[in-house]
Amino acid sequence: MNGIRGRAVRLAVVGALGAILAVTLPAAPAFAKGGAEIRISQHMVRVGHMFGVRVSGSESGGRGRYLRACVQGRSGYHGRWRNVKCGKVTAHRARVDARLTGRHRGTFQFRGVLYVLSGPHDKRPKAGPASAPQTVRVH
Repeated sequence: MNGIRGRAVRLAVVGALGAILAVTLPAAPAFAKGGAEIRISQHMVRVGHMFGVRVSGSESGGRGRYLRACVQGRSGYHGRWRNVKCGKVTAHRARVDARLTGRHRGTFQFRGVLYVLSGPHDKRPKAGPASAPQTVRVH
């Protein structure tokens, strides 16, 4: 009886693990597509002081794709996003580092965007994945 009970327990554990994997694995391809990541050195800055913004990312949408990472910013929480600084065109992974100065008081948002280009000299890049916005308060 002990052998049958042990097999039943093992089958139950394997079945439970299989059910867990069946639920969690379909979410994995979302991460495989790549995306933009933004890092800000300081979220509270005095007027006239500098802070750093780094955007990096990758996109695995296909072979032969070129990328350009850009930092976009806007004043407040609404309004149009504007490119603050863009990096070089690269083949697989893109990155840009920006040193920005808080020129006047207020709340500013920044995000990272990856532009997808069909070639290294493409004049009409398509906006790809964007990161979640990060807030900087200048006081």
